[in-house]
Amino acid sequence: MSTTHKVTPDLIEKMVDRFSKRSQQIAKDVEKEIRQVDRRIKGFIDQGEGATRRLVETLDQDFRKQMASVRQEIEHLSDQLAAVRNGAAVKEAEPKSVVTDIPSKKPATAKATSKAPPKKRTTKHAA
Repeated sequence: MSTTHKVTPDLIEKMVDRFSKRSQQIAKDVEKEIRQVDRRIKGFIDQGEGATRRLVETLDQDFRKQMASVRQEIEHLSDQLAAVRNGAAVKEAEPKSVVTDIPSKKPATAKATSKAPPKKRTTKHAA
């Protein structure tokens, strides 16, 4: 009950033709998939470049803000330092000793200002 096919040149040609058509279809499908993958990869690259650009812009803005703040702080400290130097220069320019006619008030001694009652002396009586 088995049927045997006679291999003829015509049959071989048909098989080769079918194989060739199928191979061409597979090649077209693979090329189509490659184009789709290529588009996806380019899309990912574009997204990555966009995200990188936004990140760099954000970092640049933050860096510039921080640098402006640091510059302001340096200017403020520089102004304070100049004021301190100018104040020190003014003090050095004044005479070292200044004589005044106002007598200085000396603080009262602790004995004179004390409000405590005088101590009582106790004597021992001989018995």
